[in-house]
Amino acid sequence: MNDLIKFYKEQFNKNIVNTLIGINIIVFLIQCLTPESYQAWFVIPTQPSNFITQPWSILSGMFMHNGLMHILFNMFWLWQMGDILLKKIGSKKLLNLYMYGGVLSTIGVFIYSYMVGLNTYMLGASGAIMVIIFAAIYTVPNQKVSLFGIITIKMKHIAWVLFIMNIYGLGGSNAGGEVAHISGSVIGYIWIKSYLNKNFLKDMISF
Repeated sequence: MNDLIKFYKEQFNKNIVNTLIGINIIVFLIQCLTPESYQAWFVIPTQPSNFITQPWSILSGMFMHNGLMHILFNMFWLWQMGDILLKKIGSKKLLNLYMYGGVLSTIGVFIYSYMVGLNTYMLGASGAIMVIIFAAIYTVPNQKVSLFGIITIKMKHIAWVLFIMNIYGLGGSNAGGEVAHISGSVIGYIWIKSYLNKNFLKDMISF
């Protein structure tokens, strides 16, 4: 029994990115088999007054997705960027960053929704994954990658494009989702900068 527990701990430490992808896929498959009336109890209401009636949704909604393309897009980014970040910070920190980052990006949506009177619901790992993306990118910001074998671009430029797209998207129908993305971007950037430079926040404030 102890050997089995040790084995699973070793697998967790090696493959936390794959584990997170697996959990997201399993939850999505359950969604596909579950009536929407039941799913409504697990998505995240954007208005704090509605959220207090189902507080567990801040965790459950983080692993739900709105369609096949939504989960494919998110899992692709988690797979690509999670591996980069995993090598730098390890499984435990990556898991904590994913979970806490997801919660904090959701709180960002709560604040925005309260300010503008947005009363809807949200679901998806996008906020948490955006935290991972930006943290991963700013571990190697000047590393060059080839996009589709056509152009070569620095990692930090990918971050800029994503951030600008999210800002532009605030004027669209998915403003709440874009706020989650923007919140996740800022959280991921600040976290990794603070991790790599313990004086980062102090220097930023003093500046």
